[in-house]
Amino acid sequence: MICDFCSSPDVVWSYPAKDFEAPMDIGARCAGSWLACEVCHELIERRDRGALAERSLTAPGMRTIPPDAAMNFARRLHALFLGHRTGPARKLG
Repeated sequence: MICDFCSSPDVVWSYPAKDFEAPMDIGARCAGSWLACEVCHELIERRDRGALAERSLTAPGMRTIPPDAAMNFARRLHALFLGHRTGPARKLG
């Protein structure tokens, strides 16, 4: 398991969410709950979307995309996550 926001292996939280298909330019199908590490969880709870997107740029797949495009991708994907979130975070284990 890895954090769905930054790819950290230290997953602590699960956010319930409805399944959704992202637009083709994002190219993601998101199913079920999203996992988060402690740092990303804190950013989500503080509603600090800018810092969450910035942290997401550290994920291995994001490093292969030009920074402006990666930031745009992260912001749009996180907005979709927030729109499909169905409840509060649950602490794992």
